[in-house]
Amino acid sequence: MLGCARVLYALAVSLPTLKMYLVAEQVSSIRMIIPRAERARAYTGRGGEKVREAACEVVQASLLASIPFSKKGALRILYTIRECLKHPQETVQQAALKALHLLASRNFAKPGDIEARLRLAGQFAGESISNENPAVRRGAALALGCLPIAVFADAEGPMPASTQPTKAAAGKRQPSWALPPSVPLKLESACRSSGALCLDVVLAALVQSSRQEARASRRDAETRRNACTSLACLVESLGLSSTPSDTGGTCNGLTQGQLDGVV
Repeated sequence: MLGCARVLYALAVSLPTLKMYLVAEQVSSIRMIIPRAERARAYTGRGGEKVREAACEVVQASLLASIPFSKKGALRILYTIRECLKHPQETVQQAALKALHLLASRNFAKPGDIEARLRLAGQFAGESISNENPAVRRGAALALGCLPIAVFADAEGPMPASTQPTKAAAGKRQPSWALPPSVPLKLESACRSSGALCLDVVLAALVQSSRQEARASRRDAETRRNACTSLACLVESLGLSSTPSDTGGTCNGLTQGQLDGVV
């Protein structure tokens, strides 16, 4: 599988129009590489980390070659990437981060799909704070720093009712992106746009993850390091000013209040 991934990746990088030369059966076979590897338990045992790295390279190659994934297929690929993010090997983590950036750019950062962007950001934000497994928290903190700028771009029109932020209330189900009540989130400022809300959720989670846990059993230096690294990446990539984004919307830079919360 590793050899197949390297060849496919090299072809996709050197030939962006690779999909034009593939028949439907070949495209289908490429899409099935990862599901077949998972069914065969190829990630377990000796050399499993190499197979995980190869799986992430297959995802990168497929997206670079513009091979489309359905919504269900993209969610399955996202699950694979999440599993690779919590692997202790740095090469596996870096391959997963590259795959996540491409997958999020193509499938989870569309201008009209506000809920998908909120769920993507909120899923990693929640895991970086509340998951009891330190490996999951480390990977989620890294993932928040590699999300494409398009995730924080404003979409046209109002946010759907299902994604409107509400203050925590007993007995009421919170949105899928909602953070734990212990994490401060300025909902009033977040309501101004969908992109700003995504950014507020991500920043709140990273700031919380960068702090030392009150419980000694939950303290993890690597999670704090990854959160600080991701915060630096976001500040560097977004800056303080609004700039046009690739999606046609406006990319939210950090407000002075958000920057004060980071530093």
